[in-house]
Amino acid sequence: MWKIAFCLLVLVVCMELSTADHHHDKISWSRAKRKGIKNIRKIIKPKIKSLRKTFSGKFGGDYADKKAEDYTKASNPEMMMMMRMKKMLSPFRKFMTKVLDLGHDHHESVDGRPAFCGENECPDFKVIKKSTHYELRHYQPSKWVSTSAVGQSWTSEIQKSLFWPLFGYIQGANKKGEKIDMTVPVITSIRPTKPNEWNFTMSFFLSPSIATPPAPTNDKVFLTSKSDFKVYVHSFKGFAWGQKVWEKHAEMMKKHLDKDKQKYVSSDKLFITAGYDDPMKLFNRHNEVWLKAETD
Repeated sequence: MWKIAFCLLVLVVCMELSTADHHHDKISWSRAKRKGIKNIRKIIKPKIKSLRKTFSGKFGGDYADKKAEDYTKASNPEMMMMMRMKKMLSPFRKFMTKVLDLGHDHHESVDGRPAFCGENECPDFKVIKKSTHYELRHYQPSKWVSTSAVGQSWTSEIQKSLFWPLFGYIQGANKKGEKIDMTVPVITSIRPTKPNEWNFTMSFFLSPSIATPPAPTNDKVFLTSKSDFKVYVHSFKGFAWGQKVWEKHAEMMKKHLDKDKQKYVSSDKLFITAGYDDPMKLFNRHNEVWLKAETD
């Protein structure tokens, strides 16, 4: 039990230190306390002696006892303690910062693409109109690799049956045996085929740098080309498990589109889910639901 408690303690400390470190050049110690470090200090203060002994043994000799010059200007013992903890946990803190995406500003662009695309390539688009609840995008012509299935709902089993053949394709299950970089978003077009039955078509975006995508070796996987298209997009965070979650957000967007008298293809006929994040990512997840815009 003490091992579990200790791991949870280290995790919470690293999360708070990562957030504080991200804003180190911009915020003062007093503001950092307002962001939660004051509470973390209360949690770890009763345990600091035992923690120092533990880390002294794990991280080398007299670490806990030496007086580093970095701490000589500390204004108080608590600040010194936090700086020591920060230095000891630095490698783990950097790892957690990357995995949890702490402090990342998703309103910025990275290398000319939206930050929510992360390090992955994503299709080019232009925002034509933007409101609080949705935006209208114009996507350029693009190539995709796809596979389809039919079912009564968007279950995890169907998702897996679609995702893994596509992932196999970019891992080399193609006529050239080439590996292809993962891109985002992973989109799924969901349309009814008959009462209580849906067609699910999942697609991976293919980079324009691939002039001629290799043919799949799996006969259930196929290549598609999309001409330029316009979609209304509603973004939301968190984990989007199950069809009901996507339908809820599609309905939310429909209400605002109807209020603004926008023309679109109803989600009763077609809606598209767009996922951008690895399943292991815990925070700052980005999801989108698309409704195709009707053009005059």
